[in-house]
Amino acid sequence: MKLIYHEVFENHESELDRCVMGIATKNDVYILCPYISYNYLMRIINAASDYRIITDVYKLLYSNGLASRKKFLELIKSNPNNFRHFKNLHAKVIFSKTKALIGSANFTESGITKNLEISVFMDDAKSCKEILIILGQIPGK
Repeated sequence: MKLIYHEVFENHESELDRCVMGIATKNDVYILCPYISYNYLMRIINAASDYRIITDVYKLLYSNGLASRKKFLELIKSNPNNFRHFKNLHAKVIFSKTKALIGSANFTESGITKNLEISVFMDDAKSCKEILIILGQIPGK
């Protein structure tokens, strides 16, 4: 386990962003988060082999501007099996089969690169498998 954060007052690459992209690149990833910006999600999706999103769809849509909201609706409609609605979700997690990042940051440009956020990085398959078990208990829609 390792703490991941970045200095918000320094102008350098975000350690959180490096970690997120390291988990996503060429992996099947799961993202649990109510607030995700469309552009940041597309970076993750384009790097990943496959993806699943568990989110509060209402919070996701209404936290984005109209143009991004339309893009999200199209993405959800064209990939319904990749999205699961969970009302009042507040978790902020991205994980693959062997790595996970759990913390306070929403998956937005500000959350990952600008805000003072702290996350815990885990790189053991046992913890990731346990997260999958927890997800299996979340009712789907």
